[in-house]
Amino acid sequence: RDIEASLAFYRAIGLVPIYDNVIRTPRDAPNDEAAERSLRLVFLRANDDYIGILGLMEYTRPERQPRPERAPDDNVLHPGDIVLVFNVENQEEVFARAAASPGVRVGETPHVVTYPGYDGTSVIRVSFSSVYDPDGHYVELNQVLTDLPVGE
Repeated sequence: RDIEASLAFYRAIGLVPIYDNVIRTPRDAPNDEAAERSLRLVFLRANDDYIGILGLMEYTRPERQPRPERAPDDNVLHPGDIVLVFNVENQEEVFARAAASPGVRVGETPHVVTYPGYDGTSVIRVSFSSVYDPDGHYVELNQVLTDLPVGE
């Protein structure tokens, strides 16, 4: 709905813009008014150079109707919802910046949860937290507290 609000949020949690361009059809259209279609495409890199790229796209022409907004009191995931999961360092700081971003709603504040380990007998401890980004997408901001086996 608002790419600048989304960019502010994803920058706040540590993603870095690596591509930001307006794409018009036809490609040689000098501006949005001369284009049949126009959109802004932004790629943000997470904490790896090769994986973890998030794409944001905002259509400017033709105008498109946004999907319905999530109700402010709707804190339940529904079939088809997008869930973005980020493993972050310094979770308290990242969560505070994310929660303070315009249009963001807190899902769950940081707290420790446990998951079964890879071997089926150990336990993985995670400091779990969640927010809804400016477009209402569910975003987990987690910090793994257990040393994981190499390659897992």
